[in-house]
Amino acid sequence: MALPLVSIIWIALKQLSKPMSRSLARRSQHNKLLRSYCLLPLGQLYHKFETRARMLNQGFKWPKTIPPLNEETAIQYSSEMVAEFLIFLVAITPVLMTWYQSSTQTSQAKSSHKKTMEESVETLSNHIMDITLELDRQDAELRSFSRRLGDLDTRIGKMELNNNKKQTHSWYHFW
Repeated sequence: MALPLVSIIWIALKQLSKPMSRSLARRSQHNKLLRSYCLLPLGQLYHKFETRARMLNQGFKWPKTIPPLNEETAIQYSSEMVAEFLIFLVAITPVLMTWYQSSTQTSQAKSSHKKTMEESVETLSNHIMDITLELDRQDAELRSFSRRLGDLDTRIGKMELNNNKKQTHSWYHFW
């Protein structure tokens, strides 16, 4: 619902920007400073570029000099360029905003994923430490049981030896 609404709003703004940009261009023609330092040089530059491009396109040589346009025509060309540029700006703004929002969401998702991965690594590290401690404890218990078993084995061996001695003695005593 939000995307179609935004698209409709931007189309409306684009349509409204056309007359506004034309009006702004007309007003800028009457401003002496803007006219002489921005619009006139821009119009002359556009005329030179367009003339050279046309001549090269038609197969003529690169012109050495291009006669300048009269002031009114140069200002008209540059005013039209400014108006089209303003329309272009209004048209490209939603694309740039969408791109920025998408990149922001992507970076947020990456940082969230990175944070989750770091937490997982920390949790796994804690589990490994717990398991290592448990293994050390069980190893100590196993060594303790081994010692006890060795002691028991030694005692049993001594007891069997004593029993064997008694039996051998009793055998001799019996004869």
